Amino acid sequence: RDAGREAAYEGDRFGGVRRAVTASRADLAATEAARQSTRITVAAEVALNYVDARLAQRRLAIAQASLAAQDETLQIVGWRVMAGLAGSLDEEQARRLRAQTAAAIPAVEQSLEAAVNRLAVLLAWPGGEVRSRLLADSNAPVPLAATPAVGIPAETLRRRPDVLAAEQAVIAQVARIGVAEAQRRYLVEELGYP
Repeated sequence: RDAGREAAYEGDRFGGVRRAVTASRADLAATEAARQSTRITVAAEVALNYVDARLAQRRLAIAQASLAAQDETLQIVGWRVMAGLAGSLDEEQARRLRAQTAAAIPAVEQSLEAAVNRLAVLLAWPGGEVRSRLLADSNAPVPLAATPAVGIPAETLRRRPDVLAAEQAVIAQVARIGVAEAQRRYLVEELGYP
């Protein structure tokens, strides 16, 4: 038993194994930080696209309500023209305003559909499921951005997963330098290479 411990100790006399373990642990931590960064990125994209969808949904409801009101206005102006209380210019202006609003609706619908499709891709859900689960209540409030926590900028920066991943990658590389140095020392001191 003692010979085994001594052999293990002799095998790492220059610290190569210990530094290789340090490098592996740092690689693992860097991978975990990169995974966390990816999760944050996906969550942020989901949130942004959800807000885009809600805003498009709200704009569409407003445009449709405007179109209905302009239909009524056009009808009233038409009656006023028939009664001689308004000129044909008033009727033409009401018709143009209604046409402009009607022409804007497809762009808003396309914006809503694009946001729904992006959400469907990000969540790996069918588009219909996104509509039924997330956008069913068209009167739901549009979420507002929260104020980020303010602190010491350096501390905020150190908590970022991409910074943590880079830090761990540096630690792993430094440990690998130690492994290479241990191998060099082994070759020089134990095997007598120059």
